[in-house]
Amino acid sequence: MSLRALDINEPLERYLDLKAQIEHLTEELDALKPMITAALMDEPEQRTLFRGHEITLGTRKSYAYSEEVQALEKALRDAKTIERLRGEAAVIRYTSFPVVTQTASTI
Repeated sequence: MSLRALDINEPLERYLDLKAQIEHLTEELDALKPMITAALMDEPEQRTLFRGHEITLGTRKSYAYSEEVQALEKALRDAKTIERLRGEAAVIRYTSFPVVTQTASTI
């Protein structure tokens, strides 16, 4: 099966090949991150220059909020849901994109 708007299947083949490459490269990057993070932590300024790139140690904080703030967040989520369901919320962007899932016959 293919797409009627495409004369050939090459774009579909290439799309799936690229998605597989991205997945593999992401796994490879994720495996290297702990080693590079540890090495950057040992640097006095937590940075290095390498092959024309500056590599620095980035950090991200996560916070736990009080029950009061959590309740306010839930109330806001609920209010947004109600406005969407009533049709009161305005769509400001509508984005279409391909979604790829592996079927049982290809596993």
